[in-house]
Amino acid sequence: MVNDGHLPQVGTHAEFVDSLECMIETPRPDEEGAQPGRMRELKSYILEADGGFPSQFDASGLQCRVKDTDLDYIKILNVQKGGNACEFFLDKRDPRFFVLHTNERSDRASDIVKKLARDPRHAFDHAWLHSDMLQSITEMPGNHFMGFGVSYSDRYLGSEESDCASIESLNLSMSGSAASEMQKTVLENPHISGTCAHNTVRVMRGAASSMRGHAQDEVHNTGYFALKRG
Repeated sequence: MVNDGHLPQVGTHAEFVDSLECMIETPRPDEEGAQPGRMRELKSYILEADGGFPSQFDASGLQCRVKDTDLDYIKILNVQKGGNACEFFLDKRDPRFFVLHTNERSDRASDIVKKLARDPRHAFDHAWLHSDMLQSITEMPGNHFMGFGVSYSDRYLGSEESDCASIESLNLSMSGSAASEMQKTVLENPHISGTCAHNTVRVMRGAASSMRGHAQDEVHNTGYFALKRG
């Protein structure tokens, strides 16, 4: 779980963001799937909800309850799935796009978010960041391009189109100093550029040699952000 359901006393959004650092913690030795010494990374998910976020609801085998905190627009979303509980900090500053923060294992957290987004009883949906938007994130002031991922599948094409497709499937991800060169090699090829799109980009802020350190974040086209290093 994220914590004991208590948000530290914060009076501003900047103080709330600073408090999220407390969610990055070393996993317990007895935790299933834990890697000794590996930090529990902060993960954030953007959900679109035209009808707002209800205070309590069920969705695809999930029982969800929203609790208040000292900040009006920050809530705690408690999700029960079977006998397991998972908690998120729910940022409701935007009336349409909500942000969920957690340090839960990514497989559990992502499964819950997917179930919320796909449940037809509620007006939830994934955010969707297209390739140009992801690329623009890497070009923002202070950001340094460090990696990318592209994916493509022809499974939605008809059989006749599929038989003539030059690419049936493509999954590629790369991070590191040579990622920019590889990205150009792949996406500037005219036989490839029109048939695949980014699903992730990785950016670095700061420098490893600086006193304040650095951080690398991975941004997914479904509105999922994860701290990967730093």
